[in-house]
Amino acid sequence: MSALASLTLIGAAPLKSSHFVKPDVALQIFLNNLPVREDYDEAKICSAGLCDLCENGVIPLDFRCGELYRIIGETLALIEADEDLATQETIARFAGILFRMYQEIPRDRSEAAFSALSVDAQGAVQKVTAQYAHQFGNVVTP
Repeated sequence: MSALASLTLIGAAPLKSSHFVKPDVALQIFLNNLPVREDYDEAKICSAGLCDLCENGVIPLDFRCGELYRIIGETLALIEADEDLATQETIARFAGILFRMYQEIPRDRSEAAFSALSVDAQGAVQKVTAQYAHQFGNVVTP
């Protein structure tokens, strides 16, 4: 997954503007396969790459709200279950993305996406947003 994203999506990806790899198709494949669990080094690269894509506007937070909640929530829940899927820096970046989503996405859509998460993923999202609340201000979270 990290190779696909690095070649087609992230930063100065060499195949970003090629005609034989469509970025929107590559993005959907990438998102559908996150979180990566088979290889923890690969998982960390993919988690950081997801943050890059969100922070640089490649992934529109409002359009991909449900997918992003799922990926971030599942990743955080798996980390709580002792799977090494992201660095502490990436977890902080996840928190920043969640706070941006809370600010930019209509509350009803945000709450619906959050409600669709498993109980473990909801708890993990709430825990990380509480942990980083001091950094991002008093934003109401689901």
